[in-house]
Amino acid sequence: MPNYINYVATFLSVIGGVIAIWQAYKATTEASKAKTYRDEIINVRKAVDFSGIEAVLSRTINLISKYGPSASISSLSGVSPDKDAEEVLHFITTLRKNKTLFDGHYSEIDKFCDELSELLEKLVSCNPSDSKSMKSHGTVIYHRLTDFSPILKGNLDLLKEKQVA
Repeated sequence: MPNYINYVATFLSVIGGVIAIWQAYKATTEASKAKTYRDEIINVRKAVDFSGIEAVLSRTINLISKYGPSASISSLSGVSPDKDAEEVLHFITTLRKNKTLFDGHYSEIDKFCDELSELLEKLVSCNPSDSKSMKSHGTVIYHRLTDFSPILKGNLDLLKEKQVA
């Protein structure tokens, strides 16, 4: 009779081990799913942040385009760049606030923002009657902003591809 108890106990131990292995496998699978969901949430948040920067950039480019290459010097008479400078400053602030989105490229973002700030100072310091200088400085700002647009779009596209995959 005691042999039967040993067999039953051994059988139950084996079943318990199988159940433990099965639960460990389920836990690993669920942990993997949780990590995948977490990564998706992070990518969506980054995409939202990049989209926010992109919206501010588009608005800034549209506003600064009045000084851009297609602007006529006569259309700039009476224009005061102070108000337009506020929008560029808003873009610079938004970009600096979100520079962590550009993994490892923090110094380049800072350099870009510093360059924009210097160009903006030149634009704002122009005499309102000096349309030629406003156009010159505004065109440089316009080109720097449009040069940055594909960088931003490229990062946003990469995140969107990760979401689809």
